[in-house]
Amino acid sequence: MLLDRMGPEELKNLFSSVGVPVLVVLGLIALFLAWLAIRTIRLRAVSGTEGMVGLSGIVRKVSVFRGFVLVEVRGELWWARCGSRLEPGEEIVISDVDGMLLRVETAGGFRASEQS
Repeated sequence: MLLDRMGPEELKNLFSSVGVPVLVVLGLIALFLAWLAIRTIRLRAVSGTEGMVGLSGIVRKVSVFRGFVLVEVRGELWWARCGSRLEPGEEIVISDVDGMLLRVETAGGFRASEQS
């Protein structure tokens, strides 16, 4: 066939003119894909319960029923529990998620109604 008719010098020239550039391009593609994979692993979760920890919200209603409060986080209403007393309009930060119940902490006594 074609390669059978070529001598060792012609095969060497063929490899250096075609093979080396192909290997370089494939190597660059592999490095790019490895960089994307490492970058993806380091990203913070943005969905599910892991993505909610650290988000802030606002207390909408304080319920006397078992000490729960209704908080708004990302436009959604959630039942939450806090170790300290909360008032409507107070800003909170989610510290943990237990099923459909959020564990929250105060965010420094900031009130959303005080915002100008």
